[in-house]
This record gives sequence, structure tokens and C-alpha cells, in this order.
Amino acid sequence: MNLKFLYLLLLISALCVSCSKDEEPSDKGSTPPQEPVYTTFTDAGEVVVPGVLPANFTPRSVRVKGDTLFVANTNAADRSVLLLNLTTGELIGRIDSWVRKGVKETFNAEIGDMAVSDRYIFVGMYNSRINIFDRRTLQFVNAIGRSDGKWGDDIYSMTHCYGLRECGERLMVRDKNTIRGYWIYEAVTEPAFRVPWVGKVKVPEGVGYDYQARIHGMAEYDGRMYLTDWYNKSVQVFTPSKMEIVFGEETHITSDAMFKYDDIQPLGLLAYGGELLMSVQKSGKIQRYDPETGDLLGVLAEFPGKEIGRMEIARGMLYYIDLKAGKLMKAKGE
Repeated sequence: MNLKFLYLLLLISALCVSCSKDEEPSDKGSTPPQEPVYTTFTDAGEVVVPGVLPANFTPRSVRVKGDTLFVANTNAADRSVLLLNLTTGELIGRIDSWVRKGVKETFNAEIGDMAVSDRYIFVGMYNSRINIFDRRTLQFVNAIGRSDGKWGDDIYSMTHCYGLRECGERLMVRDKNTIRGYWIYEAVTEPAFRVPWVGKVKVPEGVGYDYQARIHGMAEYDGRMYLTDWYNKSVQVFTPSKMEIVFGEETHITSDAMFKYDDIQPLGLLAYGGELLMSVQKSGKIQRYDPETGDLLGVLAEFPGKEIGRMEIARGMLYYIDLKAGKLMKAKGE
């Protein structure tokens, strides 16, 4: 009798385990559904940042990561990186000062651009320096460039940052006169101001760079990086992964292509829906381009009276900087 009772208990236990497995969610381990690709966007007004005076707000760069909108404010009265919750619009964090070796530091020069990875926030400056912060704690991590703010071309120096984007293990920088790459691991582990660059991108013969501060858009698509070049009326294309990471050695690479345009000067750039979205100087249009050929495919949106700089799309909303008004705007996807 005892053996039969024991057998019955084991059978019931096995059935319960089987039932619990059957009741597991059917979508376990699956990825969240992707957002629809919107074909047009309509104006939805200005993005108001809580607690920031409009007179002290001049957005220079905008990025999206997860549920957070990152905005770099380059206004001298309140230079900062602002973090907004995408769902509520609430200001959930800001970086305007930090302590390094017991000394308080601030963004003491214009912000050129900003990049955001899964772990870090990179803020490129016009004083030949990139400040790095922990994305979770917002604490200072390290700095690339020279401590004295002077620019140069040796392995540790940097020049004014005009464009910035992360791509895998590399941080790509469009600086004053080159495109150069840094290994993110070294950028956060080497001593401050002693972070070497890995290599540079060699552009086609005869292509020079302007020495004026211009907005440069950088977008990553399918492993390739695209860079708007206002001065040369072009988009330059290169593959960061070709820039091999070798300790103590430089690994320069050659650009893959250059899309040349005769009648436009490109500004903002974004990869979206398998295409490149690009804004151009003195135009309120965001145009669609083929990432393989650089050919114009059509117009995504038009905002008369505005000059569109850097932009991001998330949660069905387009966020863009109006360079003419110095405002952060938004538009709703349809």
C-alpha cells in the first residue's frame, strides 16, 4: 500500500511539472516587435525641456537609446547633457559638471557632437577633447585629447570634434581635419588624455576639409558608417571594422565610397527603414537616399522655414534640431 501511495505521489508531481511547462509564455526568448516604418511625418511642435530656460537652450546633438532621449545643450549659459524620458517627457538626468582628481570640471567649450552606447555617453568638444561618462550613473569616466585643450596630430592629440558616432567596439570622430577612430576599451581604461587613436580614414584624392565649425551628421547602417561633408557637398562612406585594433600600431583604412552632390550641402543624417535620411543646408526637407548608391529616392518630410540638423526617430516620433531657430522639434509619424 505504501509503495502504491508513493508511486501515485510521484505521478502527480510529474504531471504538475508538465503542466507548469505548458503554461510558460509562448513568446519566451522572442524579441519585441519592431516599430512600423513611417513614410511621412507631420509637425508636432517644440520639445520643451522641464527646468531649462529657453534662452539658455541651444541644442547641438540629439540621440536616442532605450527609453531615453539624450540632448546636448551647447548654450554657454547652461552647457549640459540632458536626459529625457521618451514616454513622459520628464527630465530624468543631466550632466553639467563633474569632479576629476578632486577638481570640479565643466563643459568649458562648445559641444560639437555626442554619441551614446549601451554603457557610455561620449561628448565631443571644440577644445579638442572628448569627455566620457557612465550612462547609468552619469559619473565621469575618462577624457580623450589633451589636458591643456590644445589640438595637434600626435597619437594622443585630438582636434575640434565636429561629428561623433559609436560603431561596435570603435568610436568614430570627424574632427577638424580628419576622420579618426578610437577603441572604446582603451578610451575608458587608459589614463585620461593618454588615449591613442587607432587609425584614420583616408578619403579620395583631392578631398579636403573645412576648418570652420559645421554640423556633420554620422549614421551607421549595415556595418558601414556614413558621414555628411558640408564642405565637399558629399557623403563619405567607410567600414569601421576594417580599422583593425592592434596594440601599439596604427591601422589606417580607405573610404569605401563618396556620394557626390553638386547642388546640395548635406547636414543631418540618419539610417531608417533601410534608407538614409538626410537634411540639407537652407532647406526644411528631409530627403530619402539609397545607402548603396547615394541616389535620391524621395522626400520623407518638409518643414517650411526650418533648417534641419541632427535627428533621431523613436516611438513613432521624429526629433530634430532646427538650426535656424536653435530649438529641438518633434514630428509625428504617419
